[in-house]
Amino acid sequence: MHFRPGDKTTYLIGTVAGDVLLCRTFERERCDTVFRGHTAMVTRVEWRTAGEDVSSIFLSAALDDTIRVWYIDKVVPVCVLRMQQTLAGGYVDACWCPWYTNLLAGVHGGGLHVWDISLSTHAPLLTDSVPGASSVAFSPHTRNVVVGDVHGKLTVLHFEGLELSASIFFKYSSAISKLAKFGVVPVT
Repeated sequence: MHFRPGDKTTYLIGTVAGDVLLCRTFERERCDTVFRGHTAMVTRVEWRTAGEDVSSIFLSAALDDTIRVWYIDKVVPVCVLRMQQTLAGGYVDACWCPWYTNLLAGVHGGGLHVWDISLSTHAPLLTDSVPGASSVAFSPHTRNVVVGDVHGKLTVLHFEGLELSASIFFKYSSAISKLAKFGVVPVT
């Protein structure tokens, strides 16, 4: 469940059946909108909190091996992020990056995937093996992402040389060279 930023009456709920429900606190007997697309339990819903479309876009992650990105006024996802191979248990957590609006991360039992949806929705920008990964969060003040696992261990990855641009959501960047400059350094 996640409340819409700046709106204490609107929230998202992920269901076991694979639906995402848009609800309002003043509608006690029904939900406002049902977003269908996942075929397994939704494990995470989160509004995007940065960028020009703040609180109009959200993500959902599920055990069906997908992360879906939605606009609040469309009942079909605008993109589906899926790995070609079957994941270890599907996506158990996902989140938006607070300092780069097109970046999001998802974890599954085998590790981390970081996607820049302005560059590609077909392949993640980064994959990292973290056995038993169960949660993920970006640092709001540094270029770090933290992955927690089922054993209580935290893995911190620092992004070196990531150029931030003012790209518009889903507009493909002409500077594909960003990929070559992107590096990950484990923090010890």
